[in-house]
Amino acid sequence: MKKLCILVTILIIALNFVGCSSESSLKEINENSLISVTIGDELIKLNKIDANDDQLLDNNISDDTNFEMEKTIFRPCLKNIQTFSTNSELKIKLNNREDYDEIIIYDHLLNEDGCSYFNRSINKYDFKNKDDLNLILKNHPSKGLSSDSNFLIDGEERGFRVILKNKETITEYVFAVHLKNL
Repeated sequence: MKKLCILVTILIIALNFVGCSSESSLKEINENSLISVTIGDELIKLNKIDANDDQLLDNNISDDTNFEMEKTIFRPCLKNIQTFSTNSELKIKLNNREDYDEIIIYDHLLNEDGCSYFNRSINKYDFKNKDDLNLILKNHPSKGLSSDSNFLIDGEERGFRVILKNKETITEYVFAVHLKNL
């Protein structure tokens, strides 16, 4: 019986050690990453997009929307979408802010397929020369484009593209969230 107690104790200590090292490595990955996005206390999962393949980058927000490109970008983000309340604060942290000349965030109002509801339902936020990368997530202004917004009664899916630009490179990350009036 004494040997069993010792074995169980060693097993518990070993499991705790493995758990702690996993948390430590997860924290290390997040701290060493180029960018992190949080809403409230929740870390948001980001998908990196190859900027060379993104046909939306050269579009002005007043241009017609490329729905197929939006689906390609946002559909994977909708699989495990997280829900937050309207008026939540979105915070973007960059480890090396000085490496980028411009940071642009595109905010898309999405349907269940991963493309914009309307041809021009994209907001653009430009953080050129600003260190503060915080947004309060209000209802998307494009909801006012329709006289019948019942299709958004359960909240809204929002897709965000974060584009980091410097003289030599463009890096792009995307994520999606479900906003609900709670």
